[in-house]
Amino acid sequence: MARRFAFELQVVLEQRRRLERDALGVLAMAQNERAALEAEMAELRGMVEAEREVTRGLMVGRVSARSLREHVAGELGADRKARALAVKLAGVQKRVDKARELLKQASVQREAIEKLRERRYRGWMNELEKAERLEVDDVFVMRRGHTLAAEEAVEG
Repeated sequence: MARRFAFELQVVLEQRRRLERDALGVLAMAQNERAALEAEMAELRGMVEAEREVTRGLMVGRVSARSLREHVAGELGADRKARALAVKLAGVQKRVDKARELLKQASVQREAIEKLRERRYRGWMNELEKAERLEVDDVFVMRRGHTLAAEEAVEG
């Protein structure tokens, strides 16, 4: 009997681990992209709010139509950019969700092979222990047989 455990599906297990690691990398990249877009969106919101404050300040006292128009245009441009970022963020969020699902599937597949490996390993260990017990029993029987033969030779 072999003294070293060899899992016949080890190559499959390694491939499943690689797939899971790759899926984790894809998820990390999508999450990083989402975080960057969210940071850009927050910065843009701050800029829009600052433009609104400036525009409100311009409405006090003497109002310059030109400067009011420039600030409103700036605010509208930032708002348009924020809407475009929101659309892009929604697309990235879909990729994050898909990557999470792929990672979940890869993890389930890897865990299934690992559980099979553990069952096979336990079975192999049980067989090994059984073989060792039989060996010990054989040695005990042989010793007992030699002891009985020696006792009969002495008596006889």
